[in-house]
Formats: sequence, C-alpha cells, structure tokens
Amino acid sequence: MTQATADSRGLTDDDLRVEQVTRRFGGLLAVAPFSLHLRVGQLQGLIGPNGAGKTTCFNLMTGVYAPSSGQILLGSQRIDSTPPAAINRAGIARTFQNIRLFQNLTVLDNVAVALDRSAEKGLLQAILRSPRYSRSTASLNARAMQLLDTMGLADKADFIARNLPYGDQRRLEIARALATDPSILLLDEPAAGMNPQEKIQLMELIRFIRERFGVGILLIEHDMKLVMTICETITVLDHGETIAIGTPAEVQCHPKVVEAYLGEPAH
Repeated sequence: MTQATADSRGLTDDDLRVEQVTRRFGGLLAVAPFSLHLRVGQLQGLIGPNGAGKTTCFNLMTGVYAPSSGQILLGSQRIDSTPPAAINRAGIARTFQNIRLFQNLTVLDNVAVALDRSAEKGLLQAILRSPRYSRSTASLNARAMQLLDTMGLADKADFIARNLPYGDQRRLEIARALATDPSILLLDEPAAGMNPQEKIQLMELIRFIRERFGVGILLIEHDMKLVMTICETITVLDHGETIAIGTPAEVQCHPKVVEAYLGEPAH
C-alpha cells in the first residue's frame, strides 16, 4: 500500500470521515447526525443495543443507502450516494453479520473471484479458454493462494466453502474482503455464532490483519469483552443517536451507555 498524502484539510487519501450523516426511512429517523473519523491503522468499535443503527451506518458507508443529509469522504473524495462497487474499488471493504460466501465454490475460487475486479479476460476469452485467459486465471489463483496462506486457509483451498467449519467461513469472508485491497475494512459482528475459543482466535486475527495489511478497521460487535480488549476508540449508538465516544475505559462507565445496556440510569 502506498503512503497516503494529506490534502489541505488534513485528510489523507485513505481516511474515512463521516460528517453529520443522517438517514430517514419515511418518518423514522434511523440514524441521527452521526460522525466518525477512521484513519488507516486504527482499530475502532461501533457498538449499541439491538436496533441502535449500527448496520445502517455500515450500509451508509458502503453505498447500500444514501444519506438523507451529511457527507461521507474517503480522503478528499465524497463517496456518499456512490454505488457500492465503486466504493469498494475506492478502498472500503466489508463483511456481513450473516456470512455471504459463494457457498458452492471452492475456498480458492471465493478469493480469486474477489481478486478479479478487472474485465481483462473478457467473456469471449473465458468461453474460448484462450491462452490469455489461462495466464490470467493462473495469476489470480497464485495471488489467491498467497492470501489464503496468510490467513491460515491454504490447506483448505480445495474445500467447498459451505463445508468449512463456521470459524473458517468467517476467516474466508474476511480474506475475500481483503482481496479487494482495501484501506478501510468494516467488520459486521464477526464473532456472531462463535464459541469462546473461536473468539480468541478472531481477536488474534483482527490484530494480525491490522498489522499485516495496514488497514483501518471499524468493528461492529455485541461481544463486549472482544470489543473492549482490542478497540482503541469506541462509538456507542442508541436508537440511532451517538451517546458516547471514547476509550474502552471511558465508554464502559459512561452513564448513558450503562443506561442503554442495563435499562436503568447509572448511580
């Protein structure tokens, strides 16, 4: 990844900045003015009770929804109202609360498909299996194997994705997101459905990804131990409103956070 340069506002090419974004669904204000600044190399958390608006924020950042107001920038480039594929090409990748893999493809093919974001092969070359097509496919598979090796999945490259253990499916989904060479990685409840040992491995993996790939990571997660252990800064939502921003220690004892999670004011 090339070194980012700062513009006149102090934003680098890879910073994600969400500025006073709202989202309405009819008369419902799903996300009140929401702001966030994530730099490359940072590991931040986005938490809140069910229905707080966390995934809606992810959907806004990745182009699934357009903001009702406010703006989202990657570096100095506005990306709000940009199609999801274009946002991914710009440098933002995500995973989903419910794992989304090509279940009937191999582990290798799941990653190779993500690597193949260009149209170099062309439909005709693919149909004819031309030498150019074969060279391109071999190169993609080699790069996919390198990524699988980095992620500890190389020995399962020929497995059908649906046959992987649950924890490995999560790992594969993250590998596929990393295959698009993002500067920002959004992880939506990656620990969902994991047992305690798998969660420990996930924490180690997230730390490794931050160091190995140099990405900024924003994590939605309900497992508070995981979030408080690995995140440097945490933003807390409740009913679409930001109620706290701070370090794990600051957030844990914030009165509004305690009230949101326990249903009663802190004393």
